Order: sequence, then C-alpha cells, then structure tokens
Amino acid sequence: MTYLKEIGEYVQTTAEVISSILDMQVIICDTDLELVGDSYPDFSPKDSRISHESILTEVMELGKNVVLDSNESHQGCAKCANREKCNVISIVGMPIIYEDNIIGSIGILAESQNSKEILLSKKEYYMGFISKMSDLLISKVRERKKNIELKILRKRLLSIVDSIDGALISSDGSGHIIHWNTNIKDFFNISDLKGKKIHLYDIIQHPSIRELVEKGIEFKNKEIVFNRDGKTTYALISGKTIDLDDYKYGAVIVLKKLTDVYDEVNDLSNNRITTNFNQIVGSSKQINIIKNKAQMVSNSKSTVLIQGESGTGKEVFARAIHYTSKLKDKPFIAINCAAIPDNLLESELFGYDEGAFSGAKKGGKIGKFQLAEGGTIFLDEIGEMPLHLQTKLLRVLQERYIERLGSNTSIPINVRVIAATNKKLEEMILTKEFREDLYYRLNVIPIRIPSLRERKEDIPFLLEYFLEINNKLLGKSIKGYTEDAMKTLINYDWRGNVRELQNLVEYVVNMAPSDYIRKEDIPARLLNNFRNSDASGNIDKNSEDAFDINENYKVESLDDIIKRNIIKALKYFGDDLAGKEMASKVLGISRATLYRKIKEYNIV
Repeated sequence: MTYLKEIGEYVQTTAEVISSILDMQVIICDTDLELVGDSYPDFSPKDSRISHESILTEVMELGKNVVLDSNESHQGCAKCANREKCNVISIVGMPIIYEDNIIGSIGILAESQNSKEILLSKKEYYMGFISKMSDLLISKVRERKKNIELKILRKRLLSIVDSIDGALISSDGSGHIIHWNTNIKDFFNISDLKGKKIHLYDIIQHPSIRELVEKGIEFKNKEIVFNRDGKTTYALISGKTIDLDDYKYGAVIVLKKLTDVYDEVNDLSNNRITTNFNQIVGSSKQINIIKNKAQMVSNSKSTVLIQGESGTGKEVFARAIHYTSKLKDKPFIAINCAAIPDNLLESELFGYDEGAFSGAKKGGKIGKFQLAEGGTIFLDEIGEMPLHLQTKLLRVLQERYIERLGSNTSIPINVRVIAATNKKLEEMILTKEFREDLYYRLNVIPIRIPSLRERKEDIPFLLEYFLEINNKLLGKSIKGYTEDAMKTLINYDWRGNVRELQNLVEYVVNMAPSDYIRKEDIPARLLNNFRNSDASGNIDKNSEDAFDINENYKVESLDDIIKRNIIKALKYFGDDLAGKEMASKVLGISRATLYRKIKEYNIV
C-alpha cells in the first residue's frame, strides 16, 4: 500500500520530530519495505529499503509491538549483510494500523549502550509516545484520502456538468459567477469571463434572473435572445437556487439553444414514421405521374399544396416528400387544423408565453412551427382554418417570423410548409371562406392526388398489399380473393378511397372463414352502396365512370391486368434478384407475393 508514500514529506517530518524529542534515531517504513521517513541526516528515500529479516518487517508481519533487547539475540541481525557496519544495538518497533490494515511501522533505534538502557527502561513511555505519533500519521493518511475523494468527486461533478446538453452557470449567493461549463461558449466569449468578477446581471438581461438572485424565485424554460458578434441566438433559460438548511448559497442557470431543443423533441417524438415513394402502392399512370412530380420537388423549399379526396393518402405523400428530401433528419410535424378548436389552434401553431391567457401553462409552450424548425410542418385540412388565422399564417409565410401568444418578440423560423385539403379552395375563395392571397402563397407547387375511381388498375395491388399486412398483423394466412370478390371490389365506388379500402380488408381478413375472401364475406353495407353497378356487381354501361365498352371491345380480366404489369415491371428492372426486389416495390407488393404471382401466372 502507498498510503505513507502519498504523505511522504509529512512522514519524514514526523521521523525528525520524534528523533529530536527522544534524542534517538527513528525510521518509518511501509509494507513494501521502503523507508519513507528516516532521521539520519543523509537520508534519501530513493532506493532506501529494509531487509526481509528486519525487526520492522517482523513488526508488520506480527501486527504487534516488538522490542529488540540486543542485536545478538535476533536472527535477522545475525544474517544481516551490514552487520559489521551497523551501530544499532536495540530497537522498539510499532505497527501503523489504518482501517484494520497494517500500512507500515515505526522504529526507535538505540546506537549506544546508554541509549539502549534509556530505551529499554522507558519503553512503555516511548511506546505511548510513538502510538500518538502513529495516530497523527493515520489522521494525515485519512485527511489525504478524504482530499483525494473530494478531488475525484469534484472531477466527476465537473465531467457531469460538462456533459450536460446545454450551457450551465453557477453563482454564489450574491449572484457573482463562480463556475461555468464548456458549452457556455455557444452564448458568450469565455475570454470575457475568465479572471474577472462578473455578476449574472452583467451577462444575462432577463427579469427572472433578478427574481432568482434576490428573492429565490426559481423558473423554467423562459425564452431569451442573445446577440453576439452580429449573430442572434434564441434559447430557453432555467434557474434554480442552491439551498442548505434554509440558507441560499447560490444559483444554477441552464441555457439551451432552441435549435437543440427542437432536435431533442424530434428525436423523442413519434413523428419519425419514415415514408418513401416506393412505399406508396400503385403503378398506374396517374399515380406514377404524381409520385414523379412529388419526388422532383422534394428538395425544394417552396410551399406545397396537396389536394385530393379524403383517404387518398395526402399525409403519406407529405411524409414521402419530407423523408426523401435533404430535411429527412429534421423534424416532420403534422397538425390537423380541423381537429383543434378555433380558440386553441393559434396557440398550437405559434405557442404562447406564461400568463398569455387564463389557464396558460407555467413557463409557456412552444408551438408547432418552432418544433418543426429546420424541417417540415404539415398543415392538414388547411381549408378548415378560420379566416383570422389565415391572415396570421400568410404573414408567417411571407416574413418567416412568428410571435407567440402573449409575446411581442419575433422569432425567426426556417420551416418548409406542406399544406393539404380535401376542399375546393377556389370555390371557398369565391364565397369568402378562404383568403385568395394565402391560396396563392400555399399553391406554389400544387399536387393533386387521384381518387381510387381514377386509378382502378391499382386496386388489385392495394388489396394484395393490405391483405399481406393484415395477415401478419392478425396472425391469419388468407391466400387471396375469389374472382367474384375481386371484381366486386374493383367496381366499388370507394368514396373513402385508400383509407376505406384498408379498413375493408382488415374487416374481411378478420371475418373470412376460408382460405380465400369471397364476395359474401364483403359487408352488406358495401354491396348495397354500389354506384353505377347492378345487384350482381356488373358495370352499368351507361355510367360515365364505366369502362369504355362496346361490342368490338373485350374487357381485360383482372388476372390479365396483374400479369401484364408484372411482366412489364420485370422487363424494365430485370428478372434477377435485384430486379425482382425493385419490381415488387413498384408494384406495391412483397417479394414473396411477387414470386407467388410469377408461379401462379406461369411467367417465365
């Protein structure tokens, strides 16, 4: 153990003090048999050791006091190589014990007959004296250990403070800064703080700081703006007092950049449901045109307006645009303007300060626009937004600043806006329900998603896709649809579009009693609501939505449509493993389903 070496100077001083008081030589060694203290004038701790046969070695081995009456009677002295040069004729040795462990020993040496007689005659006195000096050494060892523990604790605390995701400042009871972590450089020039007595008021101008220092009023997540070197930084600031026995010893301030807060919210939120265009099922001409257009504009910062009937997948397209773009690692924040009451929508979009209205959350709340910082905000059902908010949204889109409710501070935003609606905004403009200028600001890049009625050739692939998903989800193994069932589902009007189809497939997978979904497994409400079809499911030839059928035209069967599209995809991408993987993605089916269809249709 190295306890005594760690306080080497103190051990040496102790040896010299004992020697001067007792007028005898003193040595102190550790368990490595190294001399740590020696009263001889020419002592040097380097390479100074005692032998394994030494009296002090025996003291440490036995763990008790040992008295050498004569060097003639000790076996170690008889074997000692320095016997002829050694002047020591008597020794009194005592172990040094710390926390039940022997860490060394002290020896008083008599080198003359007179010293020997004094030593032996007063050994009890000397033992008592050495014991007290040993206690002093142990106290010093304990103090040293405590100091080391405190230093280690301080190092750990400093490491923790530096690892905090934000800037931290601590002050004394009067508000003078006594410590800061490395992240403070994001807000202040550290050179301005070092070696100076600086008050919190000098660097942070916020009313909550004065209340914290003077009244001990803690606060959390207050918004603050810093300007340094021509650069503006928006942050959240929190303050907490350091109390002990009802006395305030100081305060701790934590600063977080708003951009870092947004990133944390994005990482922890459930909005990271990544979507790409390959996951949008369908290979019809109409849907491919829209997918190509949306992919082309994915990296544009321009506002996108997605229009389409309810259930066509407007949010799926919005997510695909975001996660295909350069913003894919930034937030995607969606808000349904129709799902939030008018009086709450403004605070949801733009946030509010503490005390902005009755019942406002303490510390205020960050709005969706701020949460979407650096990424995309998706404003679903934009046609339901009240007119007074349309005016505020227009200003945000033009100026790229927002103001929280109850605040007059303008906060810059860097957000790409995608809006969506199933309303006919042009008609709403005529009836003064929607602002024309906002419409033009939103409609920079218009995308219209076709209904299922406009892309019936995608219905078989959607049915297969949702069948596979629900088989896995519900633990079923339904193989497919009968011809009658498939024909019925293709000819159905699908007013609810893909969403209605998805729910229908989940229902029939739950209820189907056999390996194939039959026409009779389809809910009666669906069969009773056919438009442009008779009771048998045949298409009304006079319908404007019917296939273009005449006497010289033969309707292509469903199997032929599926087979033709598979062959087309394999021809384009190739029939190797990679080609089949790409073909299955474009067709909106799994690779296993593709292999099954290849076998079923005998595609070579």
